[in-house]
Amino acid sequence: MKDDFRAVAWRKSEDNYEYTIQIESSSSFKVEMALKELSWIQTAEGFNSKTKKKIYIVERAFKSKEEWVKFAKSLSFKLSEISDRTGKERIINEGF
Repeated sequence: MKDDFRAVAWRKSEDNYEYTIQIESSSSFKVEMALKELSWIQTAEGFNSKTKKKIYIVERAFKSKEEWVKFAKSLSFKLSEISDRTGKERIINEGF
């Protein structure tokens, strides 16, 4: 079965650089590795009974957009960001 690991980020407010990442996967190992790499504040977790995937929500504040992008590009996993201006999703980091 294909894992379909997915990590998507979005900026919480136009007033600051606080970001949220949602991680969704059927692989406990990949989720745990991503959460360990992030070491952010976990704000929620859940389970999608239809897709059998675990879902985790984590948050962190940055000083600037540049600091966020540099961090996002350093991650080992694929990460997309949803634009707060257009609502479109774009890949920031290709990852594994």
